[in-house]
Amino acid sequence: MTDGVAAQVEKLEGQINGINLDEGSDHSTEISENPLLTIYKNNQRDLDLLDQSIPNLIAGNNLFDQTKNELKVLSSRLDQLHADLKNKFNDPIPKPLPQGLNIQPKIKISAFFIIGLFLAVAGILGVVYGFLSLEFPLPFFICGAGGLVIGGLLAFFERPKKESVDLSKYGYGTQTDPALITSSQRELQEYDEKVQNFNQLVKQKQGQLYKIDSLLKLAMPLKQYLPDSAQSHDTLVGQIQVLLNEIRDEKRSAALSAEQKRLVEDNRQQQQNHLNDLKNQQRQIFDSLKVTDYSEFQKLLAARSSAQQRQDHLQNIEQVLTADKEAQINQLGGIDQIILKIQAAKAQLTNFDAQIQDANGGLLTVQSQLMSLSGDQDYQDKLQQRADLETEINNELEGYFTNRLAASWINESLYEISHERMPEIKKQAESYFSELTDGKYREIIFQDRALLVTNIQGDHFYAYELSKGSSEQLYVALRLAFAESLAVKNPLPFLIDDSFVNFDASRKDVMDRILHHLAEKYQVIYFTANHDQNFMETNIIDLGALANA
Repeated sequence: MTDGVAAQVEKLEGQINGINLDEGSDHSTEISENPLLTIYKNNQRDLDLLDQSIPNLIAGNNLFDQTKNELKVLSSRLDQLHADLKNKFNDPIPKPLPQGLNIQPKIKISAFFIIGLFLAVAGILGVVYGFLSLEFPLPFFICGAGGLVIGGLLAFFERPKKESVDLSKYGYGTQTDPALITSSQRELQEYDEKVQNFNQLVKQKQGQLYKIDSLLKLAMPLKQYLPDSAQSHDTLVGQIQVLLNEIRDEKRSAALSAEQKRLVEDNRQQQQNHLNDLKNQQRQIFDSLKVTDYSEFQKLLAARSSAQQRQDHLQNIEQVLTADKEAQINQLGGIDQIILKIQAAKAQLTNFDAQIQDANGGLLTVQSQLMSLSGDQDYQDKLQQRADLETEINNELEGYFTNRLAASWINESLYEISHERMPEIKKQAESYFSELTDGKYREIIFQDRALLVTNIQGDHFYAYELSKGSSEQLYVALRLAFAESLAVKNPLPFLIDDSFVNFDASRKDVMDRILHHLAEKYQVIYFTANHDQNFMETNIIDLGALANA
């Protein structure tokens, strides 16, 4: 084993010990799932369809409300018309007459009556002709008499008769005044039209209600979060929108948590692979040295060091043990005699040590006597100095443990914020960023190695594509949201050192409002060299004036 191999093993061991995977614990980020997200996973098809149908549901609900209002107005007019017509005609209300129908009686002349008259006239002419003729033609006389009889009978039975319109089939009584019927036709026509419109609107309302109820059935999985059925459709639709928005937020949060978990697991896997590579390299060296682990390697290293020391000692002896030295050893009686002399010298040294201890005991006695002879004030001063030193040591020790405790607390807080409060930090940062940009941007997106923002039109921009002012506002919003999230559990002061010098007047006014809002719950200490901040004089400390005082 060479020095290079030993150094390489020590380096590998240090690197292996520096990788702490904590094999017994689970580093995955486990976040309890929101019940709404569980409901969504079990009813994804219906809830996605419901989300897509929200515009149709709102439009249908608005149309339903409009139809109800129209029915209300129409019903009021129908009640008024029904009351008026009931006073005129009683129940039931008659129907309006067809357009152009004349209700006055008229004389009806039939075609048989005209034929009868024609035959009678022809018969009269035949009879007259027969009497006036010298020959008295019998056929004319007979035909004329027959035509007269037949035509007279036909004309008598088919004589003109007065005919009146049958109003009973329209619902009018026989004693109803024709003038009243004529004057009421416009109201009857309006009443009939509005009844038809009312029935049509009722059918339309039922159809709209069926469509709304069909869409609302898709929200059955969310029933436990919705108001009871007595609530209006507007309330139900509003609550459904709130729940769908919350589900959408939970989906984004779950995706972000899954991405964080994947990154942690990837990092842990990389460390595990690196650790395996280091252990393989170390194992190859151990196999070449024929040792099983690092402890045996240390034993081998200790044996190598001991052998090296013996070798060095032997070399030193060889260098020192010259011919002259060997002659001197022989003159002293050899090695055995020298060892005896050394033992005798050690015994004498032990005797001297005992004498020194006795002398030290006497010295302590003398010092005690001197202490008792010294003034009480000097002794008290020494005791006070000792107490001061003990207090100083205790204070330093307390500060040490305080710093250790603070470091542990900060690490725990940062872990909690980065793993549990990230969605809340993102939401608060989006609120601050939207306020600082007058609502121009509405969303912040964290990617693997990039930061994006989304404007109100839905366009995405990387942080480096923003203007200098917008990028500064973005990072101010992120820092404020992170600090505020940390302060919720551990309320510490906000220390801000002139961070808004590049903001214009309107942006500074917005930051003033945000700082005043934070100051309601936390202490905010703001260092600035500018006098254009909207702070009360009682809250301002002029450090320059204090320095000159």
